Amino acid sequence: MDKNRFSEELKNEFDSFIKEQGARFAKENSLRIDLHCHDLNSDVPDEVIGRILRTRETWLMSELLLQRLATSGQDVFTITNHNNARSCWDLIDRGYDIIPGAEFTCYVPLFNISIHVLAYGFTPSQETRLNELRGDIINFISYTVSKNIPTVLAHPLFFHDPDNLGTVDAIEYLSLLFDNFEVLNGQRDPWQAILMKSFVESLTEEKIDSLSRKFNINPYHFSTRPFKKSITGGSDCHMGMFAGGTGTIINIDNLETRLESEKASDLALEGLRKGNLAPYGTFSGPEKLFAALLSFFAQMTINMDDPGLIRMLLHKGSSSEKLIAFIIANAVMELRRHGYTSRFLKTFQDAFMGKKPGFIIRHSTSKVYRPLIDELDKIAVSRQMGAFDLQQQLAKSLPSMFTILTGILSSRVEKKLLTSSSGKDEIKTDFDITHFEIPMHIRGWFGEAAQGNNISYVDVADWTDGLPFPALAAAFLLGANFAGTRVQHANRTFLSEFAKYINEKPHPEGVLWFSDTYNDKNGVATSLQLMHDAFIEYDLPISFAIGEKDGTDKDRLKVFEPVLTLELPFYKEQPMRFVNIIELDEYFRNGDFDRIIASTEGPMGFCALYLKYAYSVPAYFYLHTDWLEYAKRSLGFKGRSRDHLLRMLRRFYNAFDGIFVLNSDQAKWLSGNEMNIAPEKIHLTSHWADTRFYPRPVEKSSVHPKLKNVGHVLLYVGRLSDEKGVMELPEILKGVLQKCPDSQMVIAGTGPSEKKLKEEMPNAVFTGWVETERLAQLYSVADMLVFPSRFDTFGNSVLEALSSGVPAVAYNTKGPKDIIEHNKSGFLVENIEELILNIAETFNNDVALNKMRLHAINRSKKFSKKNILTKMAEDLNLNIKVEDTQKSESYYSENESRLDNFKKTKQAV
Repeated sequence: MDKNRFSEELKNEFDSFIKEQGARFAKENSLRIDLHCHDLNSDVPDEVIGRILRTRETWLMSELLLQRLATSGQDVFTITNHNNARSCWDLIDRGYDIIPGAEFTCYVPLFNISIHVLAYGFTPSQETRLNELRGDIINFISYTVSKNIPTVLAHPLFFHDPDNLGTVDAIEYLSLLFDNFEVLNGQRDPWQAILMKSFVESLTEEKIDSLSRKFNINPYHFSTRPFKKSITGGSDCHMGMFAGGTGTIINIDNLETRLESEKASDLALEGLRKGNLAPYGTFSGPEKLFAALLSFFAQMTINMDDPGLIRMLLHKGSSSEKLIAFIIANAVMELRRHGYTSRFLKTFQDAFMGKKPGFIIRHSTSKVYRPLIDELDKIAVSRQMGAFDLQQQLAKSLPSMFTILTGILSSRVEKKLLTSSSGKDEIKTDFDITHFEIPMHIRGWFGEAAQGNNISYVDVADWTDGLPFPALAAAFLLGANFAGTRVQHANRTFLSEFAKYINEKPHPEGVLWFSDTYNDKNGVATSLQLMHDAFIEYDLPISFAIGEKDGTDKDRLKVFEPVLTLELPFYKEQPMRFVNIIELDEYFRNGDFDRIIASTEGPMGFCALYLKYAYSVPAYFYLHTDWLEYAKRSLGFKGRSRDHLLRMLRRFYNAFDGIFVLNSDQAKWLSGNEMNIAPEKIHLTSHWADTRFYPRPVEKSSVHPKLKNVGHVLLYVGRLSDEKGVMELPEILKGVLQKCPDSQMVIAGTGPSEKKLKEEMPNAVFTGWVETERLAQLYSVADMLVFPSRFDTFGNSVLEALSSGVPAVAYNTKGPKDIIEHNKSGFLVENIEELILNIAETFNNDVALNKMRLHAINRSKKFSKKNILTKMAEDLNLNIKVEDTQKSESYYSENESRLDNFKKTKQAV
């Protein structure tokens, strides 16, 4: 796979486009202006949550904004606040040469969307009229044309509608109403700029005529130059950091001479009306919106007043919007209350404005936090150098600061989990997990006894001692990163649709698969390794992201070093690994992925959901484990504790756009009353066996000395833990030996029940965990696989056994019932007595056993790797074809030869 090719192509095309635009006009006849910037009078947000919170979009003073614009090389100025020009009128009254401007939110009734329209050169009375007319875009544009007020469609591919989707028809319609399009918006990525540039270039006279017939609109009613479309640029900066870094070059003939007698603002308006315009500057990398929202949150924490609970409850908005507003308001108040964090935010905001941390701040900060001050110092210096240098430095410093904070936080959490020198736990860890709950009464969070019976809880005050600042600061950075990414990618679905419409720059298909396990010794890891090999073999656009200490990157496998690793007391074989989510975010973005799969419910599963919502991409879950059954058998969950787990799983799984399941029973359960997942979101899939599992002529004694004179071998392969049903193995072996005395059991695997099993089965063969090649030999000497688990969703060992010509016996439940054909390739039983009887009768009938071996091989062929991958690609909506490779064709040919020889041998017997 060519990593980052799409991103690099976009950047290169964007750079060429800007270079070309910059060369269009002679420098001496050019005025530079940022046509889209804001100050503190953008005080009524479009978003409902902002209005509920009664917060401004920025607290930037007009004079400071003008200073930033002048420093960045602007020749003429405007300020385009939302639905008002108060800043412009104030500056004009004080003698500044300013173009009156505003960004109006206008409604488009035909498509039930709102758009942002930049308008310039109006009078105060015209501003009032524009606000009256913005409820209908037709009336608004008709008025601006009649009054010769130039307009620009701001960020044309980003609509304000309930779903942030928009339609291609809406863009076509708007192309008839506007002469000028803000192709380059400083807060949008290059993909949007290139797509819109291509669309505007496609608006030939013939196409505009076609569109006017389609919408029954005379383009001359809304334009003085309907066949000459122009493109502009604007920073859309609210915080002043990047003001002037993106803008528009206006061409004015004889500029120097005319400036002697005319104002620059009047000349700029003339140029806007004529459309001799060219954009300049940079697109938005993730660091720009990240920094802008950090600055916004910092200013909010410093300046926001309490919005009032009653006002919040009575305000227009949905319950979820009010809940989010309530959480944000309380988070802001809590940040303000925490002195150390408040000082950090103030220093942060100062750095964004070019002010380096002072002597007192630097030397009063504890040593562990000094690296943060160093990064803020670099940010302040870069801000003094200009918007471009600031953007470059932010791309390095913001992830670095998050890494520093998570490192501090992780080390402190680890210390809390370690045993103190006195031998006592520093925190309470002996709570009863089956009755774990968070008390409704807030005081119960901080050490007071919870009211009610059977509530086990963690003392939050004890847990969080020493954690508030790194936790709050890290959450502050992560929240800003998420919000910035979400804003930039909210219209991603529409962009994909629009790219197909103009047949230009469609986003490549790429899946990133998240897992908390990969190289561990468990069935899930084994399955994922097989998938990884298959993705490479068939050249599928699917890569893995895993958390692992000291791991090595491979083709289609990215390893992230965990910042924190926790060992679960009830599942010590599989630690919880927490990775740096900002690093994961960067890899997803730069890897040109456009969809997600997660296969574990741990930290990486939640990272997958974070990126799903941040990037507006579809996410799927590959369900390996039945956690309700596991919790019941291993942790004793029942009643309320089971209900809690059920609700958590239901919320988690429903957050995904699709669920891959490995058996039909689980598919029915997911779509049933307990989980309520729409049936169309559930995709039945399967595993396939490693190609190294096939019938081999292996002597039993070569595998283990205890098998030298054994007649029949009964094999168990899997984790040795209670939920796998392994404590039935002693009784099974005992029952089989009573009917077939020459039998022996081989147990391959490790786990918490291993010691107890060895005590109860001293004569059985225990191999421990074995690698694939050795396991293939074990299957080849086995006569029957026993699979006593009622918990597994599939049963890899069952399919491996069948592929090796070994029939399997299992309970008639979940995974095994979809693999084993009863009385043909094995047995599906209801109880242990039936299980023992079927094994014994088969061992005592070699003819029946050999027939069953042949059926096992034939059954295993139904689990075709190619067919499984083809269906998976279809379910993921990937536009690819899975085709046989030279490797797969060679394997199938060799395997058919092996199986023919095996069949001849067994048929002869």
